[in-house]
Amino acid sequence: MGVYLMKRFLSVLPLLLAMATMIYATFGNAQKNSPPALQKDDRQKTLISDPFLPVAPNFELKSLNGSTVRLSDYRGKAVLLNFWATWCVPCKTEMPWLEQMQQKYGPQGLEVIGIAMDDSPGAVRKFVEDMHVNYIMLLGTQIVGRLYGGPLGLPTTFFIDRTGKITDQNTGLSSRTQIENEIKLALINGVPLSKAK
Repeated sequence: MGVYLMKRFLSVLPLLLAMATMIYATFGNAQKNSPPALQKDDRQKTLISDPFLPVAPNFELKSLNGSTVRLSDYRGKAVLLNFWATWCVPCKTEMPWLEQMQQKYGPQGLEVIGIAMDDSPGAVRKFVEDMHVNYIMLLGTQIVGRLYGGPLGLPTTFFIDRTGKITDQNTGLSSRTQIENEIKLALINGVPLSKAK
């Protein structure tokens, strides 16, 4: 029994050491005023990214002007993916906030993408024009909705970091502050440490 337990312990020892290193790096360095000194090459390779975050499913949808858009086209940017519909009152409440976020954080690498889950492209086009939406609008499908865990309550928003991982998901009306905080996390997640300031 003693030999068996020793073998089991030795088999998980590398995992325990890796976890201890991650905990120290997260909490130990947080107490210091600056990150630990890294060599130039290391700074370019090191990412602030949780390896356990789920990867956002890629998709291909049509925009209102008929062009094909893929989520993978935006790799390297943070993406706010908002599933909505013209009949959804909370969706309409959030839209001006999303427009403001696109304007404020677009220069930092944010791309807000709306996915309309209506049946009528004409209704979506008129709604978007009336609301003066300043971000990308795509025509959703039930297939894409299912990729993201559907059927989805609306609005549902996914925050995706620069490496294509989902950092969080909100269903229902979110506050402007909550949306902004999630955007900030998505923007910083996946950035080389040398650029994360």
